Amino acid sequence: CYPEKRKTSIAAMSGAISPVVPAELRRGNLGSLRALLAGWTRGPVLTALLDARLEAKNQNTLLTIAARHGQADAVRLLIESGASVGATTRIGFTALLVACQEGQLECVRMLLGARAAVNQARDDGVTPLYIACQNGQLECVRLLLGANADADQAKDDGATPLYIACEKGQLECARLLLEAGAAVNQACNDGATPLFAACEDGHLEVAKLLSSYGASRAATPFGTPEKLATRRG
Repeated sequence: CYPEKRKTSIAAMSGAISPVVPAELRRGNLGSLRALLAGWTRGPVLTALLDARLEAKNQNTLLTIAARHGQADAVRLLIESGASVGATTRIGFTALLVACQEGQLECVRMLLGARAAVNQARDDGVTPLYIACQNGQLECVRLLLGANADADQAKDDGATPLYIACEKGQLECARLLLEAGAAVNQACNDGATPLFAACEDGHLEVAKLLSSYGASRAATPFGTPEKLATRRG
């Protein structure tokens, strides 16, 4: 049977990890993490410990902390020790989503190699591909599409990765999405299209790219893209 500490309830797991561990993890110091792991045998109880949400505000896991700060050695050690690549923070961030947000390529590769769910979304529907496009993380976009990420998976308001790339003026991200077959005219819940978003924010080259892929110039609930572009000058 398990020693007494292995009978600790999952609800209390976060309290079993000293605040020193995540603090040192952010700096790339693995000493405290290795010391923590030394007292455990790989298995479901250790996995529950490693997946525990820490810190009251964001409730990060050790793996999301390591991924956010690009600590690839820590990511590798945590995965090898049994941490779940699908474990989430309070609002649903996975380690893959965090790594894509921050452009931590080595961590993204490692997590994909560990079979992280490429389309696992945050609580509001934001996927790793969406957030990589939003932040212009071009190489992350390339990796995700290569791992068969859904180019058209929308967040709760209907915005797709292509929509956010166009809204933010991320030309090369938009190009990769279109080359991967993203739906050029897929609109948000309010009817706004990627072309409308590009015109609204004055991203002319993005608008030209969309037009070359057959983007519709039909009116949206907010008017036509052409009229909007004219108003924007």
